[in-house]
Amino acid sequence: MSVRAYKVLEMRLDRAPSFNCWHDEKLMEFFDGEGIWDGRNSEGSGTMEVSVAVMRKALANAQRLELDEFDCEAIKADLAWARKKGQDYIRYECF
Repeated sequence: MSVRAYKVLEMRLDRAPSFNCWHDEKLMEFFDGEGIWDGRNSEGSGTMEVSVAVMRKALANAQRLELDEFDCEAIKADLAWARKKGQDYIRYECF
């Protein structure tokens, strides 16, 4: 058996970020404790996938995680998008 690599033909990003992988330290620590899929490199760039359940939990703990109003509104929009698309996780590209 083997695992084959395929080139990515298209990736579309949302026009605004949802959170900051460097500055939202408590959120990123929370994600680490929740066992998300994190494919970022040592500089913090790359892809990560967060389940809808974990994002809801983060939103419920917004004050403790020091999420500002912008972060909360962006996460709510991400959750609405996931619900509309029938997704159980949200993929983020960090750069």
